[in-house]
Amino acid sequence: MDNPKLLYMASPYMGNNLNPLSIEVNVIEAKYEMRIILRNKNFDSYVVISPVIMYDRFGLYIDNKPEFWYEYTLRLLSRCDALCFHQGWEVSKGVIGEVQFAIDHDMPIYYKGKLISFEVAQRMLDENDITK
Repeated sequence: MDNPKLLYMASPYMGNNLNPLSIEVNVIEAKYEMRIILRNKNFDSYVVISPVIMYDRFGLYIDNKPEFWYEYTLRLLSRCDALCFHQGWEVSKGVIGEVQFAIDHDMPIYYKGKLISFEVAQRMLDENDITK
């Protein structure tokens, strides 16, 4: 495979709180979603990356301030070619920011494995914005 594209998998990490049990459940769900994506033929031309899986528990040792991770993951996303997200995103300020970034930068966006338009993605954000 020559020069594969990068697919950023956006998943909740902290959700609404820093409860270690909630974080553990979110990491398990991210791993489950990763398996689904890797089996999806739509993503054969991509290498999938997930900061939730890649950096799980690093926040305990580096910096567990959410603002650090919001900025860090957007830097990672800026190097990717597309974004995918899945059910449960509504509770995550980080995923909301990542989807908005993808819209603002004209990146292809996949929801539950299917390509969606920027208009659909924006409507989803507008209808479920927890930051308001």
